[in-house]
Amino acid sequence: MTRPPTHDDPPAADPAPGDKFAQPWFEEDAGHVAPLRRPHGTPPREPDDPAQPVRRPGLSRPQSPPPGRRRRRGPAPSRRDGAAWRRFLRAITIVAVSVVALFVVLRGVADILGDDGAGAGDAQPAGASSAHGWPDDEARAFAVQFARAFLTFSPSHPEYHELAVKPFLAKRLRGAIALPRRGPDQTVSAVTVARTHGAGRDRAVVTVATTVLNRTVTTRYLTVPVARDRKGGLVVYDYPAFSAPPPPANVASDEHSPLQGSAARPIRRFVRRFFNAFLAGGDPSAFVTADGHVSSLKQRYDLRKVLGVSQLGEAGASERSVVVVVRARDRDTHADYTLRYRADLVLRRDRWLVQAVDGATGQVAR
Repeated sequence: MTRPPTHDDPPAADPAPGDKFAQPWFEEDAGHVAPLRRPHGTPPREPDDPAQPVRRPGLSRPQSPPPGRRRRRGPAPSRRDGAAWRRFLRAITIVAVSVVALFVVLRGVADILGDDGAGAGDAQPAGASSAHGWPDDEARAFAVQFARAFLTFSPSHPEYHELAVKPFLAKRLRGAIALPRRGPDQTVSAVTVARTHGAGRDRAVVTVATTVLNRTVTTRYLTVPVARDRKGGLVVYDYPAFSAPPPPANVASDEHSPLQGSAARPIRRFVRRFFNAFLAGGDPSAFVTADGHVSSLKQRYDLRKVLGVSQLGEAGASERSVVVVVRARDRDTHADYTLRYRADLVLRRDRWLVQAVDGATGQVAR
């Protein structure tokens, strides 16, 4: 019986071209070697190399592919996958741009980029002052200083006027505001804030009342647009404007009646003596209660006449609130003035005394 060939046998010689089944080749199967017929033209199998992986019974790892044959690595990515990825990137880009645009709309372009304080306003205060105190004291003082520089000029020296106004203005307004070139010299003797109004985020309109001296003496109301930048600087960001004064009010005077009762004559005599000393700048302590606070006037006047003494409210036995109208003359200028005072009087030990007077420190009890 012929022994089956094994892997340890030397390789056989190449078969003749016509010998179809001259050399068997082998395949391991179920633990034994079975001879198989090698088809014609197939090269003989080389002996197994111990370094090469071979499929063994009971092992799950497959045998390595024969030399010259590629391992398949899966299907190549299709064009559909690339198009889907591009659509995803496009959607992400659109969302990012939309978020940035929304942020710009909410914050404002001027707030992000910044400027010299002369951009368009963003909404914030809506009245005379906001919860954050805008416009604050610095903005009010800045408007007062600008009004004084703007309304004080000499047409014979316009360059001085331009130098005085330039530091207050935004860059785009410098050289754009027409300044007076003719007329009399003009100065501002007094400026005070009349009213304020919010015009946007960190922007306000401050109206000041100015006393202007030229050929005459007039009061002019000037509206100044003031803005604050992110660094805390202040600037006049738009053209100023002349404004109207507040309208006159139609308010009735306090209702008062003539003095009544037996105390009317003593009160009139006491009022004359008190105002004679009070207007003259003397010490009024002799006419004031111990807990009263009435200061002396620094400027001296002469009491010319008591024009009237009337009573406010009900007449009490020991307390009276009276309205006194007097005519006084300035000792320096000899100008006469008609003045009105309200005084609270109390009766102490059969003597009338002053508890408080309007315009003489302290507040009159109402």
